Amino acid sequence: SDITVEISGTVDLSTQIWIPIGEAESAPFRGKLIGAEDSVIKGLSSEGYNASIANATKLMSGQIGVSYGLIGFAENATIENISLTNVNIDLPTSAQTGALVGYATGNLTVEDCTVGAAGDGSVVSGQTKMGGLIGTIKQKTGETSSVVTIRNCVNYAAVTATAPSADPNNPRAAGIVGALQANGATYRLENCENHGAITA
Repeated sequence: SDITVEISGTVDLSTQIWIPIGEAESAPFRGKLIGAEDSVIKGLSSEGYNASIANATKLMSGQIGVSYGLIGFAENATIENISLTNVNIDLPTSAQTGALVGYATGNLTVEDCTVGAAGDGSVVSGQTKMGGLIGTIKQKTGETSSVVTIRNCVNYAAVTATAPSADPNNPRAAGIVGALQANGATYRLENCENHGAITA
């Protein structure tokens, strides 16, 4: 369903076991997530989280992985003016993880979003396809008309992919998007910055 969620003020998630919005691939977030001018979401953490069966995917390593972030799965989504601080995502068996979105498909617009702040110790860590903002963007076969725009976004989180390098698809890590499979869609990355340490 195409819904709009508006965030205002300071939202403190530090005492929550965070279950991602759109946790399952079969039930992704389809809509708009919009932050007010001064809004901040602080303390997003994977501590205490266990992937449900619906959200589990088997990695090439044989381990169970999960798409994790503020949003787990996004499809045809718009995300604007979201600031995440004090992020602590550490899922050693996970893939497709970003502070903002774990896995995105279809049309996607991400504008004026920031992950972490200078010196706040934000971390995004897992097996592979790890991104400061977005873990994986992957278009379904034949979705050649999709348009993805990521504009005016900044990452300060340290991003780490821990998968063994012997795996030909691993490990992947990046400040903005960890992995991308376009399948003919159109991508625009404009005026984005990464200040986080990248380790793979």
